[in-house]
Amino acid sequence: MSINSQQLCSESSGTGNSNPIGAVDESGEVPASFIDWVPAPPFAATANAAPNSFKMEYHPKASHATEYESFSTYGRQSFQPSLSDDVPWAPFLSWVDFEIAELTHQSAMSKEQINQLLKLIWLIAGGQSGFTLRSYNDVTNAWFHVVLQLTPVHIT
Repeated sequence: MSINSQQLCSESSGTGNSNPIGAVDESGEVPASFIDWVPAPPFAATANAAPNSFKMEYHPKASHATEYESFSTYGRQSFQPSLSDDVPWAPFLSWVDFEIAELTHQSAMSKEQINQLLKLIWLIAGGQSGFTLRSYNDVTNAWFHVVLQLTPVHIT
């Protein structure tokens, strides 16, 4: 059940009908017990916090006071990515390296499959393979010819 501001601010008539959720007492006020469950905003502004700092709150049973630390205490450094329009595939060493890595990622290939693919690429690049497939149609035609050479199976 949702609570709207009209329900919270309306006065109870004592009949119990005007306040179906029981959030407002007889004086028309929202009791503290109802508000206590509402959490504080996670990043509420505090007087002790500096602009470039963070707040560490410990568990109440830890008996440790809240601390405010600056990011520089922990060696925070500004990071500037080295992206440029001249080399959009960086940090890969070449455009082809990026394309192969992207293809393996999009295909969700396993480590073994990626290693096998890269071995084949290096074999082809070395000119020692006699690789002839150039398109999807070449691959499907090759599979079709394989199927024709298999012994047909008849289930009776």
